[in-house]
Amino acid sequence: MTVFDWHQEVIDRSWPTFESDKQSQVECWRRVAEDQRRQLDAFRQELDSILDILRYLQREGVVLSFPAPSTPHPHTPLNKPTCSLLSLCCE
Repeated sequence: MTVFDWHQEVIDRSWPTFESDKQSQVECWRRVAEDQRRQLDAFRQELDSILDILRYLQREGVVLSFPAPSTPHPHTPLNKPTCSLLSLCCE
């Protein structure tokens, strides 16, 4: 099932109205999906730029250190040390 099919199914169940109103809802969902795609593309471009800078700094020998958090992140296992930012982002 594609995203469009899912949106169409939601529309069909949620707004059982005239065909013209349904079509306007489909267009609305298309615009929402397109806007989300554009936002995601912009985020990816920004992230790629940040990662390029971090890779460059790593090649230049720059070492970034960060203080250990006072409380572990909920998704960080307690028995493993916290990784450096460069090891998470680069290669």
